[in-house]
Amino acid sequence: MDSNIKRMLFTVVLFLSIIVRADLLLHYEFDEGAGGTAASSVNSTVDNTLNLLNEGTDTGWTTGVSGGALQIITRSGGAGAAVPTSWALAGASNLTLSMWINRIGTSAANPSLAGALDDVGGTWQHHYMIRADGVNFDSRGFIRDIGNANTLQTANDDPATALLLNTWTHLAITFDAASKTLSYYVNGDLKSTAVSAGWNGWNDGSTLDFAGIGNPNGSYTIPGLYDDVRIYDEVLSAEAIAELAGYEPPDPPSDLGPIEVYLLAGQSNMQGVGYSSDLTAEQKDQPEILLYHTSSVSSGQPANTWIALRPAGWSGFGAGGCFGPEIGFGLEIAKRYPSSKIAFIKHAVGGTGISPDCAVSGWYPVHYPARPDADDQYAAFINAAHSALDALESQGYQLRIRGMLWMQGEEDAKLVSTGNDYEANLSLLISTVRTEFDLSEMPFVYAQILPHCFDARFSARDIVRQAQANLDQNSGHADAVHNAFMVSTDSLSVHSQIPGDPRPTDDVHFGTDGQLGLGLLMGQQFPRQGDVQPDGKVTLSDFAVIAAYWMDIDCSISNDWCDGADVTLDSTVSIEDLDALSLNWLLE
Repeated sequence: MDSNIKRMLFTVVLFLSIIVRADLLLHYEFDEGAGGTAASSVNSTVDNTLNLLNEGTDTGWTTGVSGGALQIITRSGGAGAAVPTSWALAGASNLTLSMWINRIGTSAANPSLAGALDDVGGTWQHHYMIRADGVNFDSRGFIRDIGNANTLQTANDDPATALLLNTWTHLAITFDAASKTLSYYVNGDLKSTAVSAGWNGWNDGSTLDFAGIGNPNGSYTIPGLYDDVRIYDEVLSAEAIAELAGYEPPDPPSDLGPIEVYLLAGQSNMQGVGYSSDLTAEQKDQPEILLYHTSSVSSGQPANTWIALRPAGWSGFGAGGCFGPEIGFGLEIAKRYPSSKIAFIKHAVGGTGISPDCAVSGWYPVHYPARPDADDQYAAFINAAHSALDALESQGYQLRIRGMLWMQGEEDAKLVSTGNDYEANLSLLISTVRTEFDLSEMPFVYAQILPHCFDARFSARDIVRQAQANLDQNSGHADAVHNAFMVSTDSLSVHSQIPGDPRPTDDVHFGTDGQLGLGLLMGQQFPRQGDVQPDGKVTLSDFAVIAAYWMDIDCSISNDWCDGADVTLDSTVSIEDLDALSLNWLLE
């Protein structure tokens, strides 16, 4: 059936249901499109206007399953949107809540809540309607009776119908007061039921909240899109709920073509303390490249969703913000592959080490997935990467993970013991990431730490720097890792070297020019994988360049690795480069 006809039929069904069902207490269609309030299309005799929190910052407007939708971006306090306390549940005992939700990000808290009936007292006597685990997003129905005497909860353990990223999901619960039974539906299918012997009824002054109510600190939220939210004062039949869930969102584009994905991770110099205000307009905005970053960096745009590439760095400096190597790297890669679609996934947290013995660890990969908690940066990185990749794939892209950028090691350089472990730990991280994404030859480009810092607090500085040099594939060391390339940072400036810089004593972090240079060097050090002539294809024209430089032994970053003929970046154009070419022959 044509998607436009489906939408028309769906709209007609919704319209007729409003007419024939006098038991519909509230219905938010979210078609306003702008402003700080949303109105219910029924029950206009009381104040049922939905007030949005920080419209434009925490909440906003977008396209829904039918017309508009409410977007909960983040939440700095209170509910994302709430009906005033003057609205009451009108003495209803039976209840049905129906809503559409499209998750656009991960939650910083666990668990998360969406669509709650909260008693006026603002205590823990809440009647949560939809609850979701902030890690796995397995949604469920959930209510707690007055006085906390009983909690009633249903479960949805089917991962295929969890709150999937960038996917509209229909959720509904019903509560039958006579049998004290709670039932939970996902996409029209009954998932589970629960019964309470001690249910005491609704509070007379219950209020309706969305996207984050659940404790006095207000720390829970599901970043997402909400549409067609309905509350009934009766238990709808399974057939009626299936009817509400009958809308089929349009299929994603069948094929958007290949997209080249690069992973970026590390600690503070990957976060970036370059000043965004020093960048030109062309450097700041690179709309041809996509960026997905976690909440550990700040871009002025929502975290955990795809946006156009922009500065995304440390959040601790002024309104202009900061940036990391993503800007320079983007400029270099876009220049090299002007016809390619490119995407970056970035997660970085300052002051974090690889060694489990660091004061602040988190990157030791053995922890994942056994301990995927908030302190495990490796787990956070892997989870974010998979969510980002799933989102691209659901949109119709063909994924090609091209490699990883890594800037980290300062934390491990604070102790001789952790410094001594760095070589083995970084080698383990490289192999574990490659295994995770089933790419045994995935290029891994990393930068050397602390080029101009000799502070006594980094007692293992030289040990870590030597470990990084050893792991480079061209080092000749026994522990060298194939397709791992170290970028020397000795030519890059840190803040303490810049006259008038607001961080005059900072000899650890690269300044604006240093961060731009870091990204550019990482791009120049990134192997071409056979595409010698940067046209997005591996063909005879690439073979011709290799032939022109055959057996040249003076390739380096200074001559762009013999104009790209040194595919393997080992300083020589040889059979290894032809082998790399053959592995990617005719790849586009």
